Amino acid sequence: MTDEEKAMAEEFETDPQLDTFADSLDRDVFSNVDWAKLEDSCKGDREYACSVLQKMHLAFVAAYGSSVIGDDTGWVIAPAVIQPENSDRIYLGVTEHDPALSGERCGTVFLTRYGLLSFSSSNLSSEKRECLQEISSYDYYYTVIMPGDIHMDWENCPLHIRKMIDYCCAAEAELSQEADGGEEMEFD
Repeated sequence: MTDEEKAMAEEFETDPQLDTFADSLDRDVFSNVDWAKLEDSCKGDREYACSVLQKMHLAFVAAYGSSVIGDDTGWVIAPAVIQPENSDRIYLGVTEHDPALSGERCGTVFLTRYGLLSFSSSNLSSEKRECLQEISSYDYYYTVIMPGDIHMDWENCPLHIRKMIDYCCAAEAELSQEADGGEEMEFD
């Protein structure tokens, strides 16, 4: 492990929000995913995929207190919808970013029919390597708001992905409304 990798690992270990989010993903989301059903949903109606993405998003909001990420947040892993280049098929995943570097993406973990996979995974079976080959070039759209990110292309976000992300944000708004006593807020 290089000194830079050690420093990154130490930074991750000391970030309580990141730890809380990662633990929640493992405990409350990934452990309950029906991987075959998710695979089918990502290829078809996307209903189950939306529910998994929503759980990931709400776990993020619970850990960070908001879906808005500032430049001072530190490393962030964010729930995302991933679309391989020249394909209508989607994957769910978590993308790793450094908001201090204009949202630079530093890694991606994909939710696949084989469970969680990343390009840094080692000792992969031929099926898992083939799965990653299918997604070697892709666009990603995360559910959080990172105002300083210059890498996201929201203007060209496909409508079906925009709808999935809007679904997650609507659930967050409902939770916020419930926390505020269930009354709609008025803006003058």
